Amino acid sequence: MELAGMTEAQRRGLLFIQGFIDERGYSPSYKEIADGLGLKAKSGAFRIVAALCERGYLSTIPNRSRALYVKVRV
Repeated sequence: MELAGMTEAQRRGLLFIQGFIDERGYSPSYKEIADGLGLKAKSGAFRIVAALCERGYLSTIPNRSRALYVKVRV
């Protein structure tokens, strides 16, 4: 599926987050996202999540841990 304006890393991130939530019932931490995508640092996961939120694919609840939810499922 072609997702407009999304990099390959963002697409993989969205699929990982969506699958994690479907499997476990709660959203992954930034460390779990980084580990799941093979990133070396949590900052890379944060950048991917921020870009997905900016594009409207994800949303967060401020000041809560594990507060990601998928707005656009792929």
